[in-house]
Amino acid sequence: MLVFEGASGSASGQLDGRTLLETARCSASAQLAERGRSGLLKPYPNMAKGRSEIGLGTLLGLSVKEAKALQPGPLSLAARREAGPYDLVFCGCLVNTDGERLLDPCIPLSADETRELVEALQRVSGGLDITLHVTAPGRFLAVFHHFRVNASEGLAPWQQVGSRIDACWPCAREDRRLESFRSLAEEILACHAVNDVRIDLGEIPANGVWLWGGGHMPGDFSGRPMPDRAACISDSHIARGLARQLGMETEAFDSASFAEVFERNIMGRDHLLIVASAETTGSARARVLHLDHLDFHITRPVMEYLQAWKDLRLALVSNGAVDADTGKPLSAKTPVVLYEPDVESDAVKQWSEGQARRGKAGILSATRLFDFFQKR
Repeated sequence: MLVFEGASGSASGQLDGRTLLETARCSASAQLAERGRSGLLKPYPNMAKGRSEIGLGTLLGLSVKEAKALQPGPLSLAARREAGPYDLVFCGCLVNTDGERLLDPCIPLSADETRELVEALQRVSGGLDITLHVTAPGRFLAVFHHFRVNASEGLAPWQQVGSRIDACWPCAREDRRLESFRSLAEEILACHAVNDVRIDLGEIPANGVWLWGGGHMPGDFSGRPMPDRAACISDSHIARGLARQLGMETEAFDSASFAEVFERNIMGRDHLLIVASAETTGSARARVLHLDHLDFHITRPVMEYLQAWKDLRLALVSNGAVDADTGKPLSAKTPVVLYEPDVESDAVKQWSEGQARRGKAGILSATRLFDFFQKR
């Protein structure tokens, strides 16, 4: 199963009323659409809130109730290391604020800038029993150890531009470490040399932090009936964390390493889950180019393997939909292509929202896709 996170979405004024998938060439995906049957995947719960982990969980056989209990923070940590049952884990972003409101959630920080800023935050967070782990430029995980009370999960920052920080910041009445961490972080970042240099260069400083997607580690789902010898390769910490919780072997990739990672993991496997992240920020045109980039570096090698091994089955799915102009998540059906040997194809020529409506696969549920994934 090949899953692209956030590839589908609405029509864009920047693209003359077309969606991202309708605009992108994506020749390898189009080739698969011509050989398979297309349809539309039903929206998953909380899709409009950007809860892609829920959609992925249901695609992997979890019930809606089980999938709703998942949170990005704990899943991201599960892809990296173990956590205690009372550790509260959040995704964290270095952001720009005016002290009261969120101004910029996606500051283009380098890996070195991120490392220096997070290391400075770690030095003052140890006393609060908090551990920070850098995950990507501008992003980190915050692990609050021995956090035995309930806390609100927090909302993803790209959905809250212009919002008051106090109204969005996660909180717990019986434990004040969340508020203390925010205050300490603002003090440290305000006078850090990295931000001084950025200001001198006319660049936006990272003067605040944003925590979201928080929760305790989910239960171990490894006893669930997953396909034999299943593995997951992904550029997403969340996807790899969920797969690991389900007892699947995992490995990370980027565009440059995908072909090698794919070849290493497909051999000897009954089932392979591939999850790649489409861009959800930037202009619509830039995101179209990124879809073509993913198609060339990821879908094309998969299609080449499919042509060499005729007895394979493949599902191509967009997990989640976004507004093509703003990047905000939407609740909408997303296009799917199902390929099986010796199954008659339909007249669809492109992996896109409009074309999928004409496909013979019809409207699909996550359960039906999981059944497709399980078939031998």
